[in-house]
Amino acid sequence: MNVFSILFGRIIGRMIGLHVRYFFFRLIGKEVSYEDPLAKKFLSTPLNGQTGPMRLANAAMINALTGGHDYSNGAEQWDGAEQAMVSSTDMNKASNGKFMFKMNVMGWSISNSHYQSWKGAVEGKFGAGKFTVPQEKAALFNYGGMKNKGLIRLSSTAQYGLTIFWNEK
Repeated sequence: MNVFSILFGRIIGRMIGLHVRYFFFRLIGKEVSYEDPLAKKFLSTPLNGQTGPMRLANAAMINALTGGHDYSNGAEQWDGAEQAMVSSTDMNKASNGKFMFKMNVMGWSISNSHYQSWKGAVEGKFGAGKFTVPQEKAALFNYGGMKNKGLIRLSSTAQYGLTIFWNEK
């Protein structure tokens, strides 16, 4: 089961618009709640007034719901720019109180092409030097019931814009 199957499988019989908005905000690298003003704006934007990322979110959902190609390459998880812009004071912490740092609690390995592309996207949006994370790092902690210390559990499968996709080992 891939990340798109999991995410979009939950849509059937539920509030489709909420999930499309969520996917849109993941594409543009923002963490937002469903009640966020940007999310509400997305929902209220007519199709003929949608931006490119809005249309891409809608197209991705249609693609996933109709059995189209899996552009995540079988990913089970995904993350945005928040995982790529870790401050030096948080670099070796499990969490900043808002979200866990996956490199430190799961460990990750990012392919060369995904790493360079993710870095370019993050620094292109937020500025040079904002991308601060290593390409590979073993987990430093067992966290939230996970027993990952010393392991690399995540491997990149795809990278688009500010989002990177993972398979879990």
